[in-house]
Amino acid sequence: MQEHAEETGEEIPPEMLQDPRMNQVVEVRNNVKELDMDIILDEAPNYINLQHEIFATVMEGARTSGQPIPLDVMLDLMPSVPNKRQILDKLKGDEQAQEQQAAMAEKEGQIQELMAQLEVAQREQNIAKTAAETEKIEAETVDEYASAEQRQVQVAESVFA
Repeated sequence: MQEHAEETGEEIPPEMLQDPRMNQVVEVRNNVKELDMDIILDEAPNYINLQHEIFATVMEGARTSGQPIPLDVMLDLMPSVPNKRQILDKLKGDEQAQEQQAAMAEKEGQIQELMAQLEVAQREQNIAKTAAETEKIEAETVDEYASAEQRQVQVAESVFA
């Protein structure tokens, strides 16, 4: 009971500690002396620490070289990141969506450019039309002026004739 109390962090009242029944073994489970096994102690590299060191080295190299590391490569190198595959799949899906958005934006840009060209062409056409109408009006004015002059000459001839 004393061992159980020590494991769980409970305090045992002093009067219980003096009770002789507290020193009696009630049950033993999986006694190591009775088990038939060999215990071999060996050294092995600490895999998690090794992964952290590799990641830190790669990140330091990238920082000093100034070259960006793609996010999927960083995720593969990161130790102890849960659900790496799901994150990478989501990122790939996001990349596809970004590519589609970029394609749509490019098409919208092309459409806007074509609309601007069409507007310029319409304005040029309106300018040409206005210029043609102006020339026509000038020609008509010249004709009317000539006709008026001719009439004045005829009136003058008829008056002086």
